[in-house]
Amino acid sequence: MLNTLLDKIYNYLHDNLDSESKLLIIKVINIIFFPLIFIVKLSSFFFNNPFSRYIYFESLKKKLVILNSDKEKYILNFYDKVLFKFLYINGTYDFSKFETAIKICYPNSALNPIDLVVNIGANIGSICIPAVNRNYTNKSIAIEPDPQNYRCLVSNIYINNLQDKITHYCNAISNENNKELELEQSEYNFADHRISVSNTEGIFSESKRDKIKVISKTLDSFIDFFEKKRNLIYMDVQGYEGIVLQGSAKIIKKKIPIVLEVWPYGLNRTRSLQILVDMVKKYTYLYVLSEKNPKRRSSTEIEKIINSLGKNSTKYIDILIM
Repeated sequence: MLNTLLDKIYNYLHDNLDSESKLLIIKVINIIFFPLIFIVKLSSFFFNNPFSRYIYFESLKKKLVILNSDKEKYILNFYDKVLFKFLYINGTYDFSKFETAIKICYPNSALNPIDLVVNIGANIGSICIPAVNRNYTNKSIAIEPDPQNYRCLVSNIYINNLQDKITHYCNAISNENNKELELEQSEYNFADHRISVSNTEGIFSESKRDKIKVISKTLDSFIDFFEKKRNLIYMDVQGYEGIVLQGSAKIIKKKIPIVLEVWPYGLNRTRSLQILVDMVKKYTYLYVLSEKNPKRRSSTEIEKIINSLGKNSTKYIDILIM
């Protein structure tokens, strides 16, 4: 902007002043403006990078922060020290996994958006919002059970002007409809709120977490939204994946591609590790999205993958089944 202004000034001087007057004014302009340009560029260098944003984030005292990333806007909750913090510093969170998955399923999606992305455990919208905003999909359904996350999700949908393209629900996805479930809330990682099945002490102090009541829906209850053929389900439900798939018989029959997390520790706490294995095997293929170039594998390799992680491991990977 300053460079453009200087160009206009120089052109005006060239057309309207004699050489001696022009030279004098240009010297004055250089003395005033060039240090200013240097300061602006230096400030941009120091503040527009992940390290500087990290320092700034740690200094914040506000409860809510507005992030203007390159392509999307987000309202963030300062008290979330994981997802919100990562999103603030980097401008995106896990979206590369979504991009990898959609390119595997629909290689031409960059030029021809798919019909629908269903985002289960949508949190504040860091997957569904860029998926729609960047034209990977025409529409999305965002489902988030935690009321506080849900309020941020809805706000973020509106501030990105996507309210006509993203439908949202404040529910937990489970294997039964209209069941009252308990959601345990992490104090510092709002992406780790989980449906509570076990009351035993865990390594993340789960037994000390606050719990709230949430109402369930099955994934199959959304089956009418999948009338068109180019769809993707992106799921992040912290160990509840097997239970979600139990309520997805119609979805599985259609072989709608699903991205999900394999986290043995979380799956064991919901007593659904074997359920997940059985449900994944109903699909034909799987891809490990953490691989640089994910290769197609038989879905029967899910057990091998879990064994490589460790059946009680806190390590996790994301896979695509289709």
